[in-house]
Amino acid sequence: MKKFRLTNGKAKLGVGAGAIPIPLPQISMDDLGVKEGGITPDQLVGSVMKNVLGGIVSATGKAALKVGGTVGAGAADAAGGAVKKTGAGIKKLFGK
Repeated sequence: MKKFRLTNGKAKLGVGAGAIPIPLPQISMDDLGVKEGGITPDQLVGSVMKNVLGGIVSATGKAALKVGGTVGAGAADAAGGAVKKTGAGIKKLFGK
């Protein structure tokens, strides 16, 4: 795949009516599988999802810091710790 772009993406933090929409950073990926002479659908989905999930973790962390400014430092520390654990779990899931 020559180019993949995800723009104006949003994720929801929370559940139900209380979920907060979080804007995702733009994700750009070039030349997926070009060096290898091709890529399987499974490999493509894995590469894309790894980057999308990384964007979600990044956006969630930024949102947690913003919320922390209005809620308090203790809440920000707790949210930041949860985000780091989530990021570590995602990296472990995708072997990075």
